[in-house]
Amino acid sequence: MDAKDRLVVALDISDLQSACLRAELLRSQVGMFKIGPRLYTAHGPAAVKEVQTRGGIFLDLKYHDIPTTVEDASREAVNLRVDMFTVHCLGGTEMMRAARRGVKASPWTAPGGRPKVLGATILTSHDYNSLRRHGLVKGVHDVFDRVNWGPEDEAQRRFERSEVISRVIELAKEARDAGLDGVVVPPDAIRVVQEECGPNFLIVAVGIRQPGTNSHDHTSTMTPREAIGAGADYVVAGRPIIESHDPVGVTRWMIEEIAAAMAERR
Repeated sequence: MDAKDRLVVALDISDLQSACLRAELLRSQVGMFKIGPRLYTAHGPAAVKEVQTRGGIFLDLKYHDIPTTVEDASREAVNLRVDMFTVHCLGGTEMMRAARRGVKASPWTAPGGRPKVLGATILTSHDYNSLRRHGLVKGVHDVFDRVNWGPEDEAQRRFERSEVISRVIELAKEARDAGLDGVVVPPDAIRVVQEECGPNFLIVAVGIRQPGTNSHDHTSTMTPREAIGAGADYVVAGRPIIESHDPVGVTRWMIEEIAAAMAERR
């Protein structure tokens, strides 16, 4: 892939006309646009069809339901001829396998072939405490809870983040074993997921930012160069581009970062 094809621009806005204007502005700069719950809920399949005339589509709705429902939804995603779409790994192995069946059951494909099915692992808004409240970390290191750690203590921070990344790895391996094409991960999990799942398993990184800019609700961020250098196949950026006064300039900077990382990887 060219550097521009590795950058996915998230159109996380509700107005379809505004989304199409941004996609039109950037269509020669990037290879794919992400349509998530906000734009899709507002406009449905029409949003996919309108944006599709400007580039590839990553449909990020994170299907999470019983296997039959996800299989049917996956079939409809193929009928929309999207390039990639997501299911949530927490739906379990059988649900992820059902998504694969749905893809295989449809005769339609995008110009580049059947869509890639990606598993959403752990949202980048989650930290150790939020995962623990929901029982999503094992708590095998409870001794740490009995130590009077300071709020800025590096050892505690590293322990908590390692617990989050461990859960990401487990879900990524489950997605791989269920036959998915790849996963969406927080940036600090890229390298270890690639080591565990192999080079042919796609890794899509979110939380992509310029140095020193607002991380918003992401607990982990990286620059495009760092993420691609760590092993990501695609990087997703939304607000840094679509809310910028110079979206073309920011996009070009990100593509230059990606190109530099690709050169270093060679």
